Amino acid sequence: PAFRVERAAYPLLGAKGYGVHVNGYTFDGDELRVWVATRASTKATYPGMLDHVAAGQLADVGGRPGEQVLAELAEEAGVPDELGKRAAPASVVSYRGVAGEGKGERVTNEVLFCYDIELPSSFTPRPVDGEVEGFELRSVDAVLADLVRGRFK
Repeated sequence: PAFRVERAAYPLLGAKGYGVHVNGYTFDGDELRVWVATRASTKATYPGMLDHVAAGQLADVGGRPGEQVLAELAEEAGVPDELGKRAAPASVVSYRGVAGEGKGERVTNEVLFCYDIELPSSFTPRPVDGEVEGFELRSVDAVLADLVRGRFK
């Protein structure tokens, strides 16, 4: 490419943004539990809010969702590549909306490639690149309650 553009600037240029989001989960006996990240308080967007185990802009590796998933899992959650390769495509979400986090509204136009990864119960994600403050293993009911309360990005 001639140049790269920060994902947040795509709408200003009338372009569509592409990204990957990864849900991490494990089983505690028969109970499905979800790894939830808390975004760093220093993030420009949605500081301190809850989020996926890893997510990022697709353009970082030239448009290959699977490669970006591996990169984001390693950078944000300390997931080694051999474990990250277990991530499986789950869905694609395309949306348009208005965002701004109180900093001036902007139109968004994005496509997210969504992946799921079952992590072994012996593995705990750890913050690596400073974008995440920490991870917590939560019940599905707790995750749903926080979604309803608006605690997720």
